Amino acid sequence: MSFVAPPPPALAGLPDTVLTALGRPLPATGAVHVAGVGGGVGASTVAGLVWSVLALSHQGAVGLASHAAVLGGGGLGGSHVVARVDGDVPATAPVVVHDRGPHAAVVAESEPGPSRVLVVVCRAHAGGIVDAARVVERVGVRGPGDLARVVVAAVATTGAAPGTRAVAGVAERVGLAVPLVVVPFSRYLAAGGALPGPDPRPLAAAGVLSAHVLAALGS
Repeated sequence: MSFVAPPPPALAGLPDTVLTALGRPLPATGAVHVAGVGGGVGASTVAGLVWSVLALSHQGAVGLASHAAVLGGGGLGGSHVVARVDGDVPATAPVVVHDRGPHAAVVAESEPGPSRVLVVVCRAHAGGIVDAARVVERVGVRGPGDLARVVVAAVATTGAAPGTRAVAGVAERVGLAVPLVVVPFSRYLAAGGALPGPDPRPLAAAGVLSAHVLAALGS
């Protein structure tokens, strides 16, 4: 199932290449596990953003579930993700986005797998990228198939976070072997606002991230 042009109004500002990627059919079943390298890194917000984009692209076909209490500590608007999203979450759906809280290292022991994607969430700074790379290494030892189903989301949790180029430079130096998407800082999201929210920058990043997720689901 996929949306037919024109895209939903909320996604209309995304580049055509991203919209095309988002329009690819969903698998018959699938799971997207979103897990942070620690508390307060923005895992719940990323889960909500990914769900928002996928749900807009494939209405009624994407579920959302929270499996862990989200820790505070200055993260990007941590709260119960299902309560934050703007839209109806279907009771059952072929593809489900799972908010796994700050447990990326544990989740990486069993995820990802066929039709299952792992999104590792970290802070957008050098230490966060290093932490994410350690989690990715746990998956990498199982082989290239599972590694192809991992994406890293580096979240700027403050306005003083390094820019995208600086974060990408760190990822290159540590040899991060999976796609990296930087989610820019948003005061609205940091305050715990409803998702996806009015700020176009995090939504644009979520569009790119969700495009990677859909590609990985089909790998």
